[in-house]
Amino acid sequence: MSIVMPIVIGLNCVSLISLIPEPHRRQVNAVLVGGAGAAYLSGGGLGYWEFVLPIVMTYVAYRGLSSWTWIGIGWLLHTAWDVLHHL
Repeated sequence: MSIVMPIVIGLNCVSLISLIPEPHRRQVNAVLVGGAGAAYLSGGGLGYWEFVLPIVMTYVAYRGLSSWTWIGIGWLLHTAWDVLHHL
C-alpha cells in the first residue's frame, strides 16, 4: 500500500493539472514545484539539509516559469528527496 498510494496520488495530480489550459499550465506547475520544496521545512529528520531543498526548489521553480525542463527537474528532485526520507 505504501507504493500504490503515491502512484495513485501522482496520477490524480496529473489528471487535474491536465484540465488547466496550456498557457497557464506551466506557471501553475512552477508554483506547485516551489510548494513541493517548501513542504520539507516542517522537519523531516535530515537536520540542516532540510533547508537546502527549498532553496534549490525555489531556483528550479523560478526557471520553470519559462521552461518545462526545469519543471521536470523539480518533480524529480522532489521524488528523490521523498526517497531519502523513506530510507
